[in-house]
Amino acid sequence: MGKINEQPRGISTSAIKSTIARMGEEDSMKRRHHTPEQIVRKLREADRLLGEGTPLVEVCKHLEVTEQTFTGGGTNTAA
Repeated sequence: MGKINEQPRGISTSAIKSTIARMGEEDSMKRRHHTPEQIVRKLREADRLLGEGTPLVEVCKHLEVTEQTFTGGGTNTAA
């Protein structure tokens, strides 16, 4: 990752936007709400760890997020 605006490998733009959009939503289940800065920090850390060969499962544990959240699984990206 050389450029500041460069998207980390393996993370879709729609997953990032979806995560940021959900941050303000109310939910019956208590969950953590991360600021956009915290999300970017976690994504950069994930990119570094994945680049070093750390398995995705371990990266998600380190970042305290689920694999589904990290990969954007289950997100409807249809327009």
